[in-house]
Amino acid sequence: MPLAAEISANSHRPETLHSNGIIKVPVGSQSQQMRQSLSLPEHGQSMDEVRKMLGNASQTETIGEPPITRWYYPEQQLTVYFEGKRVLRSVIQNIAENR
Repeated sequence: MPLAAEISANSHRPETLHSNGIIKVPVGSQSQQMRQSLSLPEHGQSMDEVRKMLGNASQTETIGEPPITRWYYPEQQLTVYFEGKRVLRSVIQNIAENR
């Protein structure tokens, strides 16, 4: 059975795995160590600045109006979202560790 993730805004404990397969991760604690070790694109940076910082993304996709574009960097486990040609948000994927 695949694991489902549930984010709990009121929890201050580290992530916990429950018997029903749900992992609860407190908001704000996702990938803290990885966030500190990477230089992440910041809100408002241009696509050219991100490309100079991280290189070409392995996958890109654009949808909607205004255009929202997603650049995926698998080696860094990083996704960068743009609105138009400016960074909206950088997201590090949480990889479940074997326990």
